[in-house]
Amino acid sequence: MEEEISIILADDHPIFRLGLANIINSTPGLNLLAEANNGQEALRWCEVLKPRLLILDLEMPEKNGLYVCKQIKQNKALQTKILVLTFYNDKSLFNEVKTLGADGFLLKEDTFDNITTVIDRIVRKNQFYFEDVVMTKLREAGRTGFHTDDALLKRLTTLTKSEIAILKLIANSMTNKEIAESLFVSVKTVENHRHNIVRKLNIALGKNSLLKFGLENATLIKNL
Repeated sequence: MEEEISIILADDHPIFRLGLANIINSTPGLNLLAEANNGQEALRWCEVLKPRLLILDLEMPEKNGLYVCKQIKQNKALQTKILVLTFYNDKSLFNEVKTLGADGFLLKEDTFDNITTVIDRIVRKNQFYFEDVVMTKLREAGRTGFHTDDALLKRLTTLTKSEIAILKLIANSMTNKEIAESLFVSVKTVENHRHNIVRKLNIALGKNSLLKFGLENATLIKNL
């Protein structure tokens, strides 16, 4: 008999989480140990329960999925595999997730149909799973190449040295607290700089909008 797969599910959308939990609980061989509705809780459950798999939403309060993924993969005491879920078919997020060591990337719209197959592939077959639609997008991007947006570069030159330093750290997936500690400033100072960066770069307000901007333009930002 195959060994049971222990799972922690982290997602801050209760209805989505309930639906996914029902699938896991009704599938033989899968054992849902705990649910988390924010990144900090997900980290704590993983450290205590040491599951074989963490199903992780990228967009969560307190600690986002990128931060959680980074912390778990750096913890040598954990052998937890990570399946990342997101609404966004975004090549920059995909690249960041892959760089951080995630074992799979699945769009939320496809999760209910594919979740049991993907879990089996990642955990039992020890294979990576990165959804075909994302891979296709990356291959197309590779063929067309990337072009610097002159208007964006001009906006970036309006940032102060402090704002550029913070934007570079954001593009490296660091949290406000980590940035504050790195630059020896307060979290409030970092938050103020983030507000100014969003205003100067004319970034549309939204959940994790500055993080997404940083990841999408990481190469350009890191060369400022």
